[in-house]
This record gives sequence, C-alpha cells and structure tokens, in this order.
Amino acid sequence: MRASGCQQFRSLGTGYNRATNHTVEVTCVEICFFLEQSDTMLKEVVTAIYQAHPYEEPIIFIQNCLRTLRIRGADIDNPNRFWNRQGVDWVPKAVAQKHEQVSGALRFTQTG
Repeated sequence: MRASGCQQFRSLGTGYNRATNHTVEVTCVEICFFLEQSDTMLKEVVTAIYQAHPYEEPIIFIQNCLRTLRIRGADIDNPNRFWNRQGVDWVPKAVAQKHEQVSGALRFTQTG
C-alpha cells in the first residue's frame, strides 16, 4: 500500500446509482504491485480488481517497467553500500544508540 486517503462521491444519476443530494466520503488506498510479464495474468488481475472494487469503474494505471532484484552476495564488498561505510549518519541517533546497547548486550552474552 503506497497511500491512503478519502474520496468524495455524489451520484448524478447518470450511472447505476440513483441521483443523490449529499456527498458520500469513502476511505481509499492506493496499492502498487509488480506482475511478471504475462497477458494472461494481467487480464486475471484486472478482472479480479473489477469484481472486488465497489466503483463502476475503478482507477487502474498499468505501466511497463523494469524492477531490479538484489542478487544476494553479488555486491557485498561494494564500498558504496551502507554496511561498508564507517559512519552511520543515515541512522537517527536514537536508533544508533539503541542498536549499540543491544549489540553490546549481545557481545556480553556471547562472551560471558
């Protein structure tokens, strides 16, 4: 799930719903996912979304894209990776301190 929010809807009576004078608010979410490149799977997913979605016409964006997947161990020595850096400036100080406390406790337990 990428985002959540609220949508507003008022039926004008031009679709299946009868016309209403008031606006209805509906909680909504944006979901983003990847599929393998398969026309059959894509058709099944879009059909399932239409069947499960409460709107007459759900908003669906379909886009071809490339996705990278990490190959475990392939770049373990890369100096640009965060685990190979001396400083941990990307970690908030409170998290770094907590990590140090836990690491110290583990070292004590292992050597004690």
